[in-house]
Amino acid sequence: MKRYEIYDQDEGGALRFDLKSILLELPEEARFDIWNLKRLEAMGPKVRALEDKVAENESGLPLSWPVLLQLAESFEQVINLRLSGADQSILRGDDGERILVFEVFDSTFWSVETNSEAVISWLLASFKDVRSVESASV
Repeated sequence: MKRYEIYDQDEGGALRFDLKSILLELPEEARFDIWNLKRLEAMGPKVRALEDKVAENESGLPLSWPVLLQLAESFEQVINLRLSGADQSILRGDDGERILVFEVFDSTFWSVETNSEAVISWLLASFKDVRSVESASV
């Protein structure tokens, strides 16, 4: 897996993007059916109940792509997050041909881990301040 960090900020120091915009712009091959929300701290209507549900579930909250998009609509700001997606091969016990992990740290930057060349190309083309960091594992 390759890891990149995105620091694109506006003049006020806020990130120029949010979860909804990232999901809507992802390459088609990274719009997985299987997602897992492992950590969440966000602002928005009814977010507190979702944060509690995620915190109560040690293995994370499983989500489908349509549900994930719907949730992303309700977030005004994501402060901390760990969200992973995988293709169907993960259900068969494989390591997963395609895996994507998003992490947000204190609304300061986003980390993206992936083994998809299409996602890496998209990241480098879509964002101005993208930094490659040491490879990581899921």
